[in-house]
Amino acid sequence: MNNILANWWRSYQFEKALSQDDRHQAQQILQKILSSGARLSHLERLFQENQKLVQTNQELKQRQKHLLTVRRTLANSNFLPSVSELIRDISDKFKIERIEQNLIQCTGIDRRIFSPLEAIISDFLEKELLGIQEPSRTANFRTALQDLYGLKRGLDPNYSSQLSPHLYLIKYFLENVYCTYLAWFFVYQQGLLPSRIAILDVAAGPGTVAYGLSLFLQSCCQRMFLPDLHISYSSLEKQKTFQYRGLQVWRRYADSQTTPIPFYFQFLTQDIFEYAKNSSKIARKFFDFVVISHCFFADLAHRRQAFQIYQQIFEKHLKPDGCVFLIIQSRKLYKFYNLRPEQIQCDREERLVREFLNEMGLRLKNYIYISSTGSRTFRKKEFYQFAKSRLPKYESMRTIHHQYLGIKRDLHYAVDDYIILAQR
Repeated sequence: MNNILANWWRSYQFEKALSQDDRHQAQQILQKILSSGARLSHLERLFQENQKLVQTNQELKQRQKHLLTVRRTLANSNFLPSVSELIRDISDKFKIERIEQNLIQCTGIDRRIFSPLEAIISDFLEKELLGIQEPSRTANFRTALQDLYGLKRGLDPNYSSQLSPHLYLIKYFLENVYCTYLAWFFVYQQGLLPSRIAILDVAAGPGTVAYGLSLFLQSCCQRMFLPDLHISYSSLEKQKTFQYRGLQVWRRYADSQTTPIPFYFQFLTQDIFEYAKNSSKIARKFFDFVVISHCFFADLAHRRQAFQIYQQIFEKHLKPDGCVFLIIQSRKLYKFYNLRPEQIQCDREERLVREFLNEMGLRLKNYIYISSTGSRTFRKKEFYQFAKSRLPKYESMRTIHHQYLGIKRDLHYAVDDYIILAQR
């Protein structure tokens, strides 16, 4: 009886508040009715639904206001604006944690962005490889593997086998796209990512840098309005088969997008060691970024020669205020200077990065070391158990890994790279 009277009294007060147009008081009373577990009257349900519509309308107005602000910012600046919601969303999905000032751990992934691309690559590879008859397929695949595994003996691969591009797509491509996605996110956080951008990708392979940027911009489009995007991407690559296979996958990837990111491609097929003969084909003082991702030679003589050529490229083709964007695996960087991971501390690390840049005539703007383990000294034999429990698995590529690499266990997305921004 007491509950019936209490419910009647609350409903009476609710109706009275509404008759006096006191919506705030009515909302407070409605919350008490909901908390009591009483069944809502028809009038109370209508009011509840109306309040939800009012709240939704307010959220839409705030969203429109935010989009107008972003639009004005883009109109007044060539750089993409910093959107806290976007930064928080990416940081949460990729489980990004700052361990030290320049040491970042990343153990997650945004499946909405990466899974469709992984499925496209898996389907492409399956059809391509099944179309190559035996014994040619096995022989060419073995040759490509032998070339690639020369890295373990300190030999730089030639990537000249018929199936070298396919092997790269299987073994390294998605992991490197994952890394370049995070690298572009780092550039964005620095406030250095223009909406109209020209990129020269040196030793571009199948266009890994372009894929990483496109996927990152997909994430941006979910949180901000990007009306004036224009990406001019120039691929400088020795192996035309890498450029061709990358473009084949890109066409499938672009066709799958509701609103594709506007990329404009130029393919320059040439060996960087023949740069002097072909430099006139590359636009002068045109590029916002010259990117070198993982193309740092193990052979000392080749590396020194490449560094000299890189300096010429920076001087002739980078805009006066442009940036050089370097990605190098940690173990390779340490090996260049005969260092072990346990010797690297914060102060020593920055000196190492500056020394590396100095060999290319560059000065440091900023850098991060991004690692899945969050450590510079993680033991290799412990990595699989760590990956199994903490890192995102490959999904569509599992069958390809098993069939063509003979790997029966799951592989995971992982990163272990220095991402360095520099200027001349």
